[in-house]
Parts: sequence; structure tokens; C-alpha cells
Amino acid sequence: MSFLRLLPLDVLRNVCSYLLVMPLCAADFEASGVQAILSLSRTCKSLQEPALDALWRTIPNVACLLYAMPRDLWIAEDVFDYMTVLGKPSTRLSLGRAPVAADFERLDFYRRRVRRILINFDCIHLPPFARNHSVTAAVLDAFAAHYPHGSLFPCLQVLHMTCASDGTTDLFRSSPVLFHPNLREVSYRSYTINLSREAELDYCNMLEALQRRSRSLKVLELESRPVRYDQLVQGSRILYGFQPLETFITDTISIDFRTLRHLATLGTLHTLRTQLPTTYDKSDLEYFRNPGEAIHFPVLHQLKLIHDRDVTVCATIIAAIRSPQLNDVDIYCRSTSVPLQHLTDLCKVIAHCPQSKTTLRRLSISIYSLGDDPQLSPISRQTFEPLLELHGLISLNVDVRHPMHIDNGLLLDMALAWRNIYRLLLGVESPHDDAVPSATLGGLLPFIFVCRDLTELGVAIRTDVLDIPPCLRGAPLGCGGVRHGLAALNVGRSKIEDPLLVAKFLSDVFQELCEVESRWPYDVDDWEDDADDVDVARILSERQFCDRWERVSELVKQFGKVRAQERTWAVEHGRGPPRAADLTGFFDLYHSLRRVE
Repeated sequence: MSFLRLLPLDVLRNVCSYLLVMPLCAADFEASGVQAILSLSRTCKSLQEPALDALWRTIPNVACLLYAMPRDLWIAEDVFDYMTVLGKPSTRLSLGRAPVAADFERLDFYRRRVRRILINFDCIHLPPFARNHSVTAAVLDAFAAHYPHGSLFPCLQVLHMTCASDGTTDLFRSSPVLFHPNLREVSYRSYTINLSREAELDYCNMLEALQRRSRSLKVLELESRPVRYDQLVQGSRILYGFQPLETFITDTISIDFRTLRHLATLGTLHTLRTQLPTTYDKSDLEYFRNPGEAIHFPVLHQLKLIHDRDVTVCATIIAAIRSPQLNDVDIYCRSTSVPLQHLTDLCKVIAHCPQSKTTLRRLSISIYSLGDDPQLSPISRQTFEPLLELHGLISLNVDVRHPMHIDNGLLLDMALAWRNIYRLLLGVESPHDDAVPSATLGGLLPFIFVCRDLTELGVAIRTDVLDIPPCLRGAPLGCGGVRHGLAALNVGRSKIEDPLLVAKFLSDVFQELCEVESRWPYDVDDWEDDADDVDVARILSERQFCDRWERVSELVKQFGKVRAQERTWAVEHGRGPPRAADLTGFFDLYHSLRRVE
């Protein structure tokens, strides 16, 4: 008797699952795991079942099942669509004849092993030709006729679906064949921009079928955008029938406030990412403004709110949250302009959430607008002051088109308040055209001593040589003392005159820095228009600043190599690292001046 029979079946399944995703040959990454499992399944009967369970546990789509059916049943054709992998044509399978009961006998041996159906791009452990498949709605209809009441995959727990970009939405009507009571996670992504009236009705009917058959669903992600708001509201109201939801994601479609109120009462919801409606009544927000003794979102961990007009709507929802475990907040507003007071109030609301001072880890505030408003007030200390109380922050991204007035003193306070932060972006992704930086190169020094985990920093700075601390001005290459792990620096639209001096300073103080980027625009199409002398001068100036920062990025990489050689040489000769420039005196003076202010 083989000793393998003495091992528990779960152990053998775990071994096979590990072999499937672990590459055995770097030259053939996708196929190595599959080949190992296929070889293992033919070794002995004790390994055959665990190997087949691992191989069929996750499949890219239902098309895999057709290959287990008679060859004369299905027809394959090459098409270029949204399922294309690595630029190769996708294989679309359809029925060539009506199936009979005998055609499903071999299929029964494999379908019970399926636990997850993912989209093609997520099944990276399979070779590309196995993922490059799709099926027509007629195939799902044939399965529904033979396996009624969701019995096609009795052990299916995770289901990810997509819809074609050519307007074909028959899968809305045919998808319910995959729903059953054991389903725990459903993700639906639609690449169709404009849906017909009939398709929208099929979409709502699909959600109704999901609610009836899979009421124990825990994760629901809907990434589609029906165009008619009445059908959209109808579809979102169906969602309140799901009771044990833990994760609810609808980034591209909005839900009505009735559904939001239902989600607020769930005692299991820990992840919510949704878009709020643009049209609503005052009574809808009044429910969240005056919750009374109601406990809204009691266990929420992650929150993302999207609104097309008003950021105060998001602030109202956040103020009603009573979860002591909220650690991730993401606010995204599509608005031409947001008053500065609204941004300040939003920061105050976030900072005053229960336990947020100790639990909030990640915060992102993004205000998307197409142009700059010269009347906008600059964001200064008053806006950031409430956020300085969030001592547990490890990631902060403030991406708005307001001018940023961030001086060295505010950067120092940020470093002292967020000692464990690893990602800090302050208005550099979409900078204002008329913004004038207030911080200097010296303002970056506090992050060296305090924020040792900082790996990505984005802030606009002045790069004048007179702003560089005297202790570093003229010091030889390699004088940087404290080793810091900052890898990426984004300077937005900071102007620069001397790339060599700036690169030398950055390399001295941030020894691991390998990427420096700016946001200076340069569009070749600008030259095609009849630009006047002012436009030509602006374009040339922007291009010059862009080229200089690219030069800084190149020099920083080269200086980093020299610094690595210095360390290697010092170790080989037993001399230790190069002597550091004394920055502590500058830091102490800088800190004392801030206290005087």
C-alpha cells in the first residue's frame, strides 16, 4: 500500500494547489504548474483526485467545460474582443447542434470540482491559450436546460463575470444558471457603455435572480454603467435583500439612498465602495445628519465614496459612521470647483470619526476638475490641521486643483505627526497652474530623521541654491549620513534651474532614491495651433523644466550607483560607511524656530 494513502486528503490537495501556482521553470512560467499537476495526476490513484481537484478548482470561464464534451457538439471561431490575451485572437465557442443527455456524462466528472470562476486575466497560472476563450449565451442556456435551479456548479463559491464591449448583453439573461445558495462572492464587470432598454431590464432581472438564489452572498462587486437612471435605481433597490454582505463595491454605478440606509444597518459590512446619486431629497441626507441612537456602519473598515458634484454629501455620510475600526477612507468628487471651506470641513469630519485618531491608516481625497479656477483659495495649514491629529496614518493622498501653500513648518509638523507614514502625496498629481511652492529643499530634511518608512513623497518645492542648508552646500558626493528608504519623489510643477545641484542634494539625503518625476505638461499638439509668442514661450519653458527634472532623475540613479560602490569599498577595507554631514544642528535649529512661530 502506498504511504500516500496514510496522508490526509486535505494535505494532498494543498500540495497540489501549491504546485499549480508555483513556477517550476522560469522560461515557461504559465505552463510549468499545469504540466506538473497533469504529470502528478497520472502517477497513482492516490494523487489523481487531489490533482484534478487543484486543476479544476479555478477556471477562467465556462468555455473549459465544452472541451469535456463531444467534439461535434461545439464550434470554435477566432475573434478579437475584450477577452483577448497577449494580443492573440480569442476563441469563441458556440453550439453546433442541440445537446442530448449523453453529452453531459463526462462533464459531471469535472463540474463538481469547480470552486472559483475568474475572468481570464486573473488566471495567470494557466497558459494564455487556455484563458483566451469565451462562450455565447446559447451555451449557458443549454446548461440551464440540463442543470436546473443552479445545479451546474454545486460547489461554486466565487464567480467573476464580464460582458462584451460590442453591445452583446445576452449574458445578463443567461448568467443566473451559475447562481446557487453556496455562492459567496460575485463580481460583474461590463464593458458596454450604452445599454438598450431590454438589456437594462435583463440586468435588473439578473440581480433579482441573484438575490433569490444566493441570499447568503458576502461579496458583491458590480462594475457596469446602465445609462437610464430609473432602471439604475430599480437595480440598486434590489440589493437591499442581501443581508450578510461583508463587501459591497459599485465604483461606476450609483445607488439610491434607500439602499445606502440598508447597508448602514448591516452588522457585517466591512468594505463599502460606491457612488452616491446626484439627485436626492433633503430627507435622504437628514437621515444621516440626525441618526439619533442608531448605529450606522458598526464594523466598517474600508470606505470609498464617489460623487459627481458636492463633497459635502460625502462628509455627511462619514459623520454618521460609528465604526471603531475604520482604517481606510477614499473620497472622490467630480466637480469643477470645491470651496476651500468644504475641504476643511471634510478633513474635520474625518478626523473626528470615532477612534479615527488611532485606527485610520489610509486617507485619499481627490477632486477631479478639467480646468483651474483662479478664484480658488490656496490650501494651507488650516485645512491640514485636523489631519495632524491622525497619528496612525501611513498613507495620505490629497489630489485637488487648489493651489497648495505648504511651507517648511507644515512639513515638519506632518513629519512629527505621521511618523509611520510610507506614502505622502500633497497636490502633485493634478497641480494648479498658478501654484507657487512655499517649501524648500531644506523642508524635506525632517522626513529623514522622523519618517524612516517613507518610500513615496510628493510635494512642490523651491529649488534655489540659497534654500539648500549650508551644511550640505558644496559637500562631496556621498556625504549623506542617515540611510533613508525614500524611492520615489514627485515634485509636481516645481521650477528648477540647476539639475546637478538638486540631484546631488537629493542623493545625499535620500540614498535609496531612484525616481524623480514632475508634472510639467508638454503637448506636441500645442504646436499645431496658431500659438502666439506668449504661448510659445510658455510651452518652451514647461518643456525646459520637464527636461531638467528628467535629468535630475537620471543623475540620482547614477549617484546611487556611486554611493553603492563607496559602501562596498568601505566594507572591504574595514573603514565603515563614509562620514556623514552633520545635519542634526540644522534640524534642531529648524525645530526651535518652528516652536517660536
